[in-house]
Amino acid sequence: MVIAVIFFLLIMVMNVFAFSRISFKINNPKNDSFIKGNNNLVNFNVTVSGNNVTIINVTFYYNGTYSNGTFENGTTGGSNTQLCIGQNATGSFNTTLDLNYETGQDFKRDTFNCTSFLPVGNWTIYSIVYSINGSGDNSSSSNFTFGVVVDNLTPSIGFAGGTENNNTIINRTWIFINVSVVEKNFNNISFAIALDGVVFNETNYSTLTTNVNFSKLSDGITFLTDGNYTYNVTITDMAGNVNTTETRLLILLDTTFPKVSYHPQTALSGAVNNASWILVKVDITENNFANITYFLYDNNGNLINETIEKTNHNISSTFTKTINFTNINEGLYFYNVTVYDEAGNKNSTETRNLTFDISPPVVIYAGSTEVNNTFFNRKWIFINVSVIEVSFQNITFAIYHNVNGSLINQTTYTSIITSINFTPGNPPGAELNFSYLYNVTVSDKLGRINTTGTRNITLDTLGQL
Repeated sequence: MVIAVIFFLLIMVMNVFAFSRISFKINNPKNDSFIKGNNNLVNFNVTVSGNNVTIINVTFYYNGTYSNGTFENGTTGGSNTQLCIGQNATGSFNTTLDLNYETGQDFKRDTFNCTSFLPVGNWTIYSIVYSINGSGDNSSSSNFTFGVVVDNLTPSIGFAGGTENNNTIINRTWIFINVSVVEKNFNNISFAIALDGVVFNETNYSTLTTNVNFSKLSDGITFLTDGNYTYNVTITDMAGNVNTTETRLLILLDTTFPKVSYHPQTALSGAVNNASWILVKVDITENNFANITYFLYDNNGNLINETIEKTNHNISSTFTKTINFTNINEGLYFYNVTVYDEAGNKNSTETRNLTFDISPPVVIYAGSTEVNNTFFNRKWIFINVSVIEVSFQNITFAIYHNVNGSLINQTTYTSIITSINFTPGNPPGAELNFSYLYNVTVSDKLGRINTTGTRNITLDTLGQL
C-alpha cells in the first residue's frame, strides 16, 4: 500500500514538471540578425508552446549592446527598456493564455506578434515569460535572450581621389575607380562599368574594397579601346540598405589622333598674294575636338601671331575651320595649324609659305655704274643695281649697239644678281671702239616688271671716236 502511494505521488510530480514546461520559439528576428525596419518599427514574431501552463504575460526588453554573437552588457541586469507586451489574435497578451493539457494532444501552441520602436544600434533583446503551472499556485518566469542589429541607415559612398571627373576624356586603355565608404555593417560592394550603355564588367567583393583598376578593357572577346564608358559603384549593408554612387559619363578612351589638312581654298605653298590678308582654311576629322591653334611666322622664323580657338566636344566629326590674317605688311610669311582633341592627342599640317606683295619691283643703278653718256679707254662695262622686291622672279641685264639698237647681250638670272661686267667682243657680236646702250629689268611673281633707265657708254681703245 505504501509503495503504491509513493508511486502515485511520483507520477503526479512527474506530470506536474512535465506538463509545466514552456517552449518559447523566436520566429523573427533570428539571433544575430540584421533588421531593416520601417521607421525603426521592429516586428517580433514568437511561438509559445506548453502544456498544463497558463501564460500570464510576455514582455520584451532591450538592454546593453550586442555584437557578433557577444552580449557585451549582460542580458537582464542594468537599465532595461521595455519594448512591448505581446499580443495574440484575441487581444492583449497580458491576459491569460491557457495551454492546459488535453488528452491525446501534444503541447498547445500560440503564435503572436509584438511590434515596437527599437533604436538603431546593436542590441541585446530578451523576453520574460510569466506563467502559472498546472497547480495554479506556482508562478515562474523564463528568460529568452537573442541579439539583433537594427540598421536603417543608408551606407555612405562617394567617388574619391584618383577617380576621373564626370565627362572626362582620357587617352589610355584603363579606368581607375576609387570610392570613400562609411558603413559599419558592410555586406558587399559592386563596381560596374559599361560601354555605350551595355555593362560588360561587374566585379563584386564581400570584403570592403574601395578601389579597382579596370585595365586592358575587354568584353571577354575583343580588346576595347575608343568608346563612351559609364561606371558606378553600389554598396549593400547586412540589413539590405543599398546606396549607389552617381553614374559618371563619357569617360572616353581616345587613342585616335585628329586628322587635319588644308582646304582647297588655302593657297599652295610658295603662292604670292597682292591682297593685305592671308586666308588659312583647314578640314578636320575628330569626334572629340578640343581646340585649334593657327601659327603665323615672318621671313626670319619669328612667331608673330598665335590664335587659339576652343569649342566643346559635341561638334560633328568632320568640319572646317578658317582664319584670315589681316593687317600684315609686305613680305614672306610661313604658317601651319595644330589641332588637339579632348584626350590630348594632336596633329598638325605641314608648314606653307605665302608672299604678300602689293608693290611693283624697284630697280635703280647703284655705285660703280657709270653715269649716262660717258667715254672710257677700256674694254669692259660694269653695271650694278639696287633691287627692292618681295616676290622676286628674275632680273635681266641687256646691252645694245647704240647706232642700230641691235641686241648684243641679254643675261637673265632667277636669283637676285645685282651686278654684271660685260667685255665687248665676248660674247660674239660685241665690238670694241663703239658706243653702247644698256639697262636692267626686274620681274616679280605677279608678272609686274620695272626697268632702269637706258644709259649710254662709249669704249675707245683706238682713239678713233
